[in-house]
Amino acid sequence: HALRGQASGFCTELASRRARHRLVVAMDESETSGAAKRQVFVRCNGRALRTTVAALTSFFESCGKPTAILNKWGEEPVGGAIYEVALVTFKKNKACEKAIALSGGDLDGRPLVIGLNTKPPARRGVACGSCRVFVGNLAFEADDAAVRAHFASCGSVQFVRFATKTGADGERQAGYAFVIFSDPDGRAAAVDAALALDGTTLCDRAISVAPAVQQPKRNATKGRRKSSGQPGGDGGGETKRLRPAAWRHDPKTGLTAPRPKKGAWQRDR
Repeated sequence: HALRGQASGFCTELASRRARHRLVVAMDESETSGAAKRQVFVRCNGRALRTTVAALTSFFESCGKPTAILNKWGEEPVGGAIYEVALVTFKKNKACEKAIALSGGDLDGRPLVIGLNTKPPARRGVACGSCRVFVGNLAFEADDAAVRAHFASCGSVQFVRFATKTGADGERQAGYAFVIFSDPDGRAAAVDAALALDGTTLCDRAISVAPAVQQPKRNATKGRRKSSGQPGGDGGGETKRLRPAAWRHDPKTGLTAPRPKKGAWQRDR
């Protein structure tokens, strides 16, 4: 048991020395490469990090005041809130060593993992969202370029979708359209700016601008077919059920009735 305890202590000390050696080598490489940052990453083990800049500043008070506390994208956190990963920069290497020694401590009941950051910040992904507005009372001569130019100050216009209808003289505009804007952050700021243009003049005509309401999708019903019910209907009329195989149609009377049993059918014949 004594030999086993000595071997365990030796392995622990060896691992600690190797970790300190890797830390010194990484810091030397950081200094020789011209990188002035002495930065550590902070995350939680098994749980997502949820903290604030003030809480991290208080946590690293014994190490020295951090020069910067950034989020995982290397940006100043909005409102001071930090999620998932924090990047903490110190002025001196000694402060980094003290900060890494605090790895395993608790912050708001969450165990922290702290290490030297040798990687660049993660690249923020670009969202591919969009938002749209309804534009009514459009003049028939208003084309794509005119609508784009009118709403250019609201945001990046992806495309303009004109509504059309078919008449005696062919297909023409219906007098309204949908303007679709890019919405990378999901805040629909372009919609708010476009609503301010309600009542403005486009092609010598006052237009109306309103938020576009997305219509719910219709699900097809299995085993059923829909009739329009009225001329020009959209399938919202009476629902017809398919005739079961156990029923038959009598062409003499024009009625559909349950198919009789085989013996009764033979007696009728």
